[in-house]
Amino acid sequence: MDILATSGDINIILIALAFFIVIVSMFAMKPERATRVTHWTMLLSAMGGIMIYTMAYASSATSTVDLTSGILRAVTSAFFMFVGREGYSSVISSWPYFAENAWIRLVFWLIHLMAFYVSLTTVFNAVGKSAIRNLRVFQYRFTGNDYLILFGKSDKMRLDSPAAGKALKNGIHVVLVGQDSSGLTIADSLGAIYRNVSEMDNEGKWLKKLGIGKRSNISIICGEATDNDIENFLEKFVKGGNALGLISGQIQATLICRDEYIFFNRNLELGDLSSGGGQLHMELKTPASMSAERMQNLIPLWDIYDFRSEKKCTVLIIGFSTLGQKTLQTMIRNGGFLKDQIEFIVVDRNLKSYSAFNRQYASMMENYNIQCYSYSTDSEEFLDLLDSCAGTLRYAAVCENSSFNGEDKVMLLHRYALANEDNMPDSFVIMRCNREIVGCNVLEKPTPEDHYKLVRQETCPVIDIAELISGNGSLSARKVNDAYYAEEAKRMYPTDPAGCENYLKEMWYGTNLIDRSSCTATAQFMPAYLKLAGVGSYSELYNYLEDEENAEAFGRIEHDRWMAFESSIGVKAMEEEDFKERINVMEDHFNTLIPKLKLLDKEKKALNSDVDTLFAEYKTAQRHSRKQIPFFGLGGVHVCMTDWNNLDHLWDIYKTADYHFREANYYREHIKWQMNDEEGSEPVKPTLEGARGFKQMDINNIKDMSRYYAGQETGKKADE
Repeated sequence: MDILATSGDINIILIALAFFIVIVSMFAMKPERATRVTHWTMLLSAMGGIMIYTMAYASSATSTVDLTSGILRAVTSAFFMFVGREGYSSVISSWPYFAENAWIRLVFWLIHLMAFYVSLTTVFNAVGKSAIRNLRVFQYRFTGNDYLILFGKSDKMRLDSPAAGKALKNGIHVVLVGQDSSGLTIADSLGAIYRNVSEMDNEGKWLKKLGIGKRSNISIICGEATDNDIENFLEKFVKGGNALGLISGQIQATLICRDEYIFFNRNLELGDLSSGGGQLHMELKTPASMSAERMQNLIPLWDIYDFRSEKKCTVLIIGFSTLGQKTLQTMIRNGGFLKDQIEFIVVDRNLKSYSAFNRQYASMMENYNIQCYSYSTDSEEFLDLLDSCAGTLRYAAVCENSSFNGEDKVMLLHRYALANEDNMPDSFVIMRCNREIVGCNVLEKPTPEDHYKLVRQETCPVIDIAELISGNGSLSARKVNDAYYAEEAKRMYPTDPAGCENYLKEMWYGTNLIDRSSCTATAQFMPAYLKLAGVGSYSELYNYLEDEENAEAFGRIEHDRWMAFESSIGVKAMEEEDFKERINVMEDHFNTLIPKLKLLDKEKKALNSDVDTLFAEYKTAQRHSRKQIPFFGLGGVHVCMTDWNNLDHLWDIYKTADYHFREANYYREHIKWQMNDEEGSEPVKPTLEGARGFKQMDINNIKDMSRYYAGQETGKKADE
């Protein structure tokens, strides 16, 4: 009896201890790790129980029948461990050595503890999930302000599971929003909260229940789903946010979709939803565009070329699906300014099926040295092609949706370079990208006579959840946008830093997809200017550009870089006759608008609706040099898509219209200044001589950028 009483007490203690361990593990361990621990614990406890009970019952067996019976009894006893029963008394009476050895008894109780842990974990998962979910909601309401909202079909949520687990580890609250109950299992495995989209309301009750409020930072990632589903989800989220009073830019939404056309086809423009009240800021991304950008961030094309050399540089792209196409466009943006020295070779066995791309981006395909070959990489023709360009081949990108095929082609290029290293450049970069990872192999020869050495090998994920949550991926692009408006913000708020910051924020949130992509391309290229100037900081770059010759040389490069970007989104050069015709339309507006503005200014009257309407029409006509449709690759023309030396001629045609543009703005500002009795100096009336030329715009762009970047480095403007 004493033995039974002792074993019963120990059993109760073990169950209580197992209960405590289960509670701790469910909240302290990541869900996927806790699941692995449970699986291994179940395996070890089952094997250990069978072994220790078999040894006990077999020790007293006197025949084969007794031995067989003891083994079956051991299996049964091991099973009963998981329902809270232990066979301590039977074991100690059957196996004398058990009573004599304390270590064996310790192992016996540890095995039972593990069995109790498995049983209680199973019970909690089966019965207590609802209570745990409620505890998570309660926890979210009182801890932290950072939220990650994942929306999409349940099968797509699994792709985000590791990333969501990383977010949870970093203290970010994760909420999965789906359209079916299968997402509930995924949320539980992550330790996140699941909400069906049908639970969302327009009053913000479901947001408030999660603890989302005016101090919350909210990141939304929409996986691949239909445009209708995403639009409905965002509208519900925005209306709920309006009811809670969320402010401009508080919600950062990243839409990861198949291509850029989906949302434009639904007239869902990037920026504020029409019903949104302004607190939603959206980014539109595709797996292909993110992969191409990640590759150029890892090793930019401009970084492998010696700017002071006039040697030819060959870039090879293997695979021309959507991923290969995005890679070519991104490379043009990074290296198109070297169009006389650089050539792009595209190889794809199904190249003929991509004729639509050639038509949409005809300007890019015609203006840059792009050669396309319909070869298989295991063909003799492909090897002959490599032989023909081996001496200038410095950069290769393998763009395959299948990671196995991509790795296979990387090894082919690697082996080719080693076998032909005497004919290859002193460095050779092999990039590999698919929709999930980007990697690089860098081969270098210390001298032309040496053998290639693998000096760098690196891989990184295409989707960095921390970057998407923090917005760091768009910070560099926003920095460029801030540089464009920094001086304007300073003029508007000379003594109000907070006002400047809010103005810059509004300018960024108001950008469209094309302008934001342009800012991204500029940000990727800014370090190239440091290399071009041979300096180590933007403060030094700003001083370098104080020299007029340097400034004009960099203005020319900036112009070529800008044209490369415009070509990569399908923009073509405008005919001069069309340019003159648009200027005539502008002048017609000026001839009506400016006299009315002068009269209102003279009589100190507020702007009336007729003038506002006319000015709005004029603002549309003022976009004289661009007819841009908001679709990538579907058209657009720009008069400045021309050689640097032709810009002065075009400016002579346009400068009078530019003067009238600035004159109209002057009268509007002067009327507001008089009517509102605004503080500050009176607006300065423009002169014809004060107009900026097209060349000067490019020069000023790079100088403004260097000044702003220098200010970011030192905490103040370079010229202060």
